[in-house]
Amino acid sequence: MLAWLSGLMGAGIFSVQGLLATAPLPMRLSAFVPWTLGILYGVLGRLLQGELPKKDDQQHFRRISTLELLRLETDADLIRRNLRPILEAATFAKDEERRRLERLLTATNGVLPRARASVCARVLLSGSSQP
Repeated sequence: MLAWLSGLMGAGIFSVQGLLATAPLPMRLSAFVPWTLGILYGVLGRLLQGELPKKDDQQHFRRISTLELLRLETDADLIRRNLRPILEAATFAKDEERRRLERLLTATNGVLPRARASVCARVLLSGSSQP
């Protein structure tokens, strides 16, 4: 979806170059800024969407592998110390790696609406500039 949006916005920029060559600078900026922002948000979204599953998988693997290794452990104190951070939600929420993952998820979820808003702004601006 985001790659399609970026391609569409790039095509929009290149298709109106000749049309807006004689237009005043504020009109050209009002035409190009939403498309450019949409392209930037599209690229940023693709980068974040590629990174998020890797980070989530790494965290999940770390927790599951610790649980599997604790099954082999015989020391009860060591088991309690290592099991508590994995199972308790409050301890898990304080985990710095989990916080970074949540920030990455928030950033990723915030990119697509901004890209769509850029497309809508461009459509509204192009519709309002016609006589």
